[in-house]
Amino acid sequence: MRSVIITLVIVFICVILSLAWVNNDDKAPFLILVVTFGALGGVIRETLSSRQKLLEGKSLSNNEILLVYLSPLFGAVLAVSFVAILLSGFLSGDLFPKLENVDGEFESVKKVLKGGVTLATNADFYLMIVWSIISGYSEKFVVSKFDSVSKS
Repeated sequence: MRSVIITLVIVFICVILSLAWVNNDDKAPFLILVVTFGALGGVIRETLSSRQKLLEGKSLSNNEILLVYLSPLFGAVLAVSFVAILLSGFLSGDLFPKLENVDGEFESVKKVLKGGVTLATNADFYLMIVWSIISGYSEKFVVSKFDSVSKS
């Protein structure tokens, strides 16, 4: 359980630092929030899974402890993948955040990551946070979206 608490504390600190960065830098990419909140979703998933095993009286194996430490990475990758689906235009609607400046001319990866793409409204900011956590929490959700995109 100690590994879960350590991972949760580290990710929580990263979330606070990313919020502070975005709050104090007008040119900070919103993608940093997607990464940190996706990591938070992954840690929440592993925390609940580990807690359930401990309540059943089982101990965590070394592989399960390793998954706890890697869960922020998996959550972050899944959240960024979900944003890529949003940016590509394959997924849209009132439940998903609206992004602006998506159709700009590509110059470099650095230029794309440093800015350009922004959220349309304050509500879209909160939607992005919610969907980042959901994406990090549920790998099945992101994988099902990739399946539906690949079939269409």
